[in-house]
Amino acid sequence: MSPMLAPHTKQSLFNVWFSADDEDYVFNTKTSAMFQMDPAYLSHVSEDEACTLMSSGILVDEKKDEVSILEHEVMEGLNVPIGEVYLTIVLTERCNFRCVYCYQEHGGESLTPRDSHELLKHAERIVQRGATALRIVYFGGEPLLNREAILQIDAGMKAISREYGVEYSALISTNGSLLDDELLERVSFERIRLTFDGDETWHNSLKRAHSFPYREQVSLLDRIVRTTASNLEIRLNLCRENADSFVETLNDISTMISANI
Repeated sequence: MSPMLAPHTKQSLFNVWFSADDEDYVFNTKTSAMFQMDPAYLSHVSEDEACTLMSSGILVDEKKDEVSILEHEVMEGLNVPIGEVYLTIVLTERCNFRCVYCYQEHGGESLTPRDSHELLKHAERIVQRGATALRIVYFGGEPLLNREAILQIDAGMKAISREYGVEYSALISTNGSLLDDELLERVSFERIRLTFDGDETWHNSLKRAHSFPYREQVSLLDRIVRTTASNLEIRLNLCRENADSFVETLNDISTMISANI
């Protein structure tokens, strides 16, 4: 039986009750409010507590039609100007490093030229609906194993940007091994995210591939800083083995490149 509630109130349709470590909780999936509470407690909350529960959405006015309100909010949201659009594109599932800790399957799936063409058509439709900027993240696997897709999509996005007067910027998340000067010049990435796996010892040992060792990665960092306008972001993959090398790696990188990052 549902507990008797504060006068003229009812439980929200969006409440979820659950138990953890022998304690009862209620979570409202619409407001994200959560309280540690026995369901029976709702039958004897104080006036102040009832106000708190109502302001958090756990309790609502007994006449409130939450479904109709949600439908109205969704429809209003569909009519809000789009503004900036962020697209993360997985160009390929393949990777040329195959690090020992990696959990990805690295199958053979890659974005095809036809896929890229359809993606560009979709991006154009988004812009026609009012988007003011396209922010594209090239991701993988190792995205540079599908270099032609990057060049095709980048050229298409630049054409859309020129035709409709919208901003376009590109970010790439990469291990850096295939990032050459030609690609840096042609794409002009707004941000480049490079991955390190700890200091020189760990970075070189955690990769099954023996190409592109730590020193070459640091040299690439230095070249990006000196020769491009790209913002540089360093990502460190931490595991149990290399965790203690985190600070040393950052110090090493900061002393070996020609500018602050």
